[in-house]
Amino acid sequence: SSPAVSNIPYNEKVEYKVYGEDDSTYTEEVPVNAGKYTVRISVAETDKTTSAAEIADFTVDKKKVSVTATAPDKVYDGTVNIDTSAIEFTVSGLINDETVGFAVKEAWYNGPSVGENKQVPVVFNVTGDAAENYEFPTGGEYMAPDYFIEATAAITAKDISDAFIILGDALTYNGAEQTQAVEKVVTPDDLEATYDVSGNTAKNVGIYMLTVKGNGNFTGEAMISYEIAPDTSGIESLTEDNVTSADKDDIEAVKSQIENAVTDLADDETKEKYKEIADKCDDLLDKLEKVAEATDTENTEKVKD
Repeated sequence: SSPAVSNIPYNEKVEYKVYGEDDSTYTEEVPVNAGKYTVRISVAETDKTTSAAEIADFTVDKKKVSVTATAPDKVYDGTVNIDTSAIEFTVSGLINDETVGFAVKEAWYNGPSVGENKQVPVVFNVTGDAAENYEFPTGGEYMAPDYFIEATAAITAKDISDAFIILGDALTYNGAEQTQAVEKVVTPDDLEATYDVSGNTAKNVGIYMLTVKGNGNFTGEAMISYEIAPDTSGIESLTEDNVTSADKDDIEAVKSQIENAVTDLADDETKEKYKEIADKCDDLLDKLEKVAEATDTENTEKVKD
């Protein structure tokens, strides 16, 4: 406020100007905005007094105000980027109906990982005619002329229920328990997830279902089927024309794979494939049995002769 001027029983005149401006800018309007001013008090000459004037400099300090910011939560995306348009400011301490505006210059989450109450540094400018009258939170001289505050927000885990599961090498029956590897799990927005795997070990030929469950920055789960394919190498080159009794063990081994196959989750195409393998085994074994019967008959007749 301006210096008090009282107890002057004369026709005094009190005038003000912005500090450093020309004397022609003096006005009787009392300054209200923050800044440095000069006050001039003058007394006109009368028949009893001579004229006189005094000047003094004074400052109207900026009023300190409190500013808080609310930052938006987001789902993990691997970055510290934030939607600055969703940051909201609240200011307390403005005089009367004065208003100011806020413009975010820069903001970011303090780290990309999932977490509650993560710090969100916010660098901002203040707009509006009244802004020069107030002192806002700063980040030190190096931030000038910008202002700085910290908000908090959460980064929540990314759901992988719609993710793509990329399996490792396909499995073929070998008589032992095997593990289906998962090469990676990728979300539709191309984030590579971290996860735990279950249901990916099996022994028999068949169709199985494994589950990947998100961990760390990821949550939710997704499932995918995988196959332990039959090993048909023992019968691939065999036909009813070239099969011999030496092939019988290989044929029965393949047939056993199919007989013990797990088909609850198999589609019609897979079931048909297994049936075709089983049918081939049966045809080859039938041929061996007929050959054996014919040989026995021939040997019997030779004995009779």
